[in-house]
Amino acid sequence: MPNKSPNSSNKENQKKYAQLIAKAWSDETFKHKLKSHPAQALREFGIELPTNTSCEVVENTPNKVYLVIPRRPSAEKLSEQEMKNIIAAQGFGLPETPNQ
Repeated sequence: MPNKSPNSSNKENQKKYAQLIAKAWSDETFKHKLKSHPAQALREFGIELPTNTSCEVVENTPNKVYLVIPRRPSAEKLSEQEMKNIIAAQGFGLPETPNQ
């Protein structure tokens, strides 16, 4: 099996995440399952949570937006620019809000 680069794995995860969100937007039953039993719903998309890891699913509304601060990538000292590069590669950012 060939080694996958971190970017390849990240792109696969982004694709799975996009599919998961599209399913939640289009299927109320699945969205309820994702909110009530996230590990089980994630597994349907090939996403496994590490052992002893919990997951809380929240949904942005027109009046409330959640900002998630991701876990720091490592304990080593990173420069601000290195952190920005990691964040950009991960695709983290503020959620888009529709024009009203």
